[in-house]
Amino acid sequence: VYDEPACITTDWSHTMTIVGYDTFNNGTTKQDYYNVKNSWGETWGWYGYIWMSRNKNNQCGIANWASYPLV
Repeated sequence: VYDEPACITTDWSHTMTIVGYDTFNNGTTKQDYYNVKNSWGETWGWYGYIWMSRNKNNQCGIANWASYPLV
């Protein structure tokens, strides 16, 4: 799970799509995360995805410009 406390939350230069969320739990460690799809293709990250920490004070500004579709 990507967790960078020094990540800037006010200067954005890239947009990604949150496709889900969950909690990583291996029996000794628990960490909430977002499952995030990047636009750089499947060769980036884990087949184009990254787990970004969730509930960590707006890590990297992930909630600053959040939007969702209306159906």
